[in-house]
Amino acid sequence: MKLLKNKGIAIVLVLLMATASLGVFAGCLFAASDYDNRVIDYAGLFYKEEIESMELKIKEFREATGIDLVLMFENDYRLDYEGNVVYEGTLQEYLTDNYEYYEYGVGDSRNAMMMILSVDEGEIETAIFGNIATEDNNTLLENAVYNVMMDYLKDGQFVAGIDHLIDILQSVLTGSPRVLDFADLLTDSEEAKLEERAITFREKNGMDLVFLFHDTIRYNGDYDDFVANFYDYLGYGVGSDHSGVILGVDMAARDYWVLTTGKAESTYPDSIINSINSKFQGKLSDGEYFEAANTYIDGLESVLDGSYKWNRLKGIILWILLGSFLLSALITVFTAWQMKKVMKKMEASEYIVPGSMKLTYSSDRYSHTTRTMTKIEKSSSSSGSSGTSHGGGGGSF
Repeated sequence: MKLLKNKGIAIVLVLLMATASLGVFAGCLFAASDYDNRVIDYAGLFYKEEIESMELKIKEFREATGIDLVLMFENDYRLDYEGNVVYEGTLQEYLTDNYEYYEYGVGDSRNAMMMILSVDEGEIETAIFGNIATEDNNTLLENAVYNVMMDYLKDGQFVAGIDHLIDILQSVLTGSPRVLDFADLLTDSEEAKLEERAITFREKNGMDLVFLFHDTIRYNGDYDDFVANFYDYLGYGVGSDHSGVILGVDMAARDYWVLTTGKAESTYPDSIINSINSKFQGKLSDGEYFEAANTYIDGLESVLDGSYKWNRLKGIILWILLGSFLLSALITVFTAWQMKKVMKKMEASEYIVPGSMKLTYSSDRYSHTTRTMTKIEKSSSSSGSSGTSHGGGGGSF
């Protein structure tokens, strides 16, 4: 059972209980008028307008995903409005009983995701029903609630937290699981093109590629830790080491971070990530977000196809040639300047001091060259709160 860290949220007690004659279970089942509602607020957390707005958002979610979404808020799910214990099961059992009694769900398999917050107990629970009740979807829902929405709940910002919860679930469950544009920086066409490139990159290289653009998602701590937790907890990555790269862009703070995990951490050392970042950071500053994302992908691919090393080698060769040319030019100019200071002799013998020239024979034979190599140790990598090791780099724009 997950526990909220801050209890004692000031709320109004508005519990309704079903009558015993319903004959289903002696608990705090919702009144029949709530059958069509998906935001069940018996803790008095929301205004009427807020509930209507969330209901509309859930309706759009249901139409886009084919999955029902029910959010329940209780002071204490076990008590009636007089404080009497009327339900003795667990939160999970309470969710299941409500799911079955009110026949929540979409389609013949009644696909549904449910969440309940018991405020007085500081407990929160999630459940998934129907054909979508897989381990991956369960992990997705739990992590979206506990690691994205939780910071909002702790601060009492329930509406904003639910909005972001629904946005993240819908983005992952529908057509753009790798391009999460919560800041609306990209057009639909641009999102589709980036999604296609991300899928191709994943299939070709065995590494995930994720984009996260946002402007209002709250997080505590450093931005790199938030990006790491977002990547880890929402189940991104390929293979047992969760190989992949994610680019996070926070429009509110004007920060960005590129995170590497698994195979990507060794493929893209921090020095290479910083080099790639320098190529697209300016485009972020100029508001060219689609171009920045493509430049970012180009940089990642250039490392894999060898063009990154060749371009660096060409740059080194160019600097060597330029340096050699400048050095030769300086030597030529200096030699010519020195020669002007010397008076010209008519005969070579005039330069020789009598009796000073002696010829002896000598030779050099090449034997060997001694090379000393020093191993450069790789710096230790960081890890998110999940314990997974990460690399990467970022900055501000």
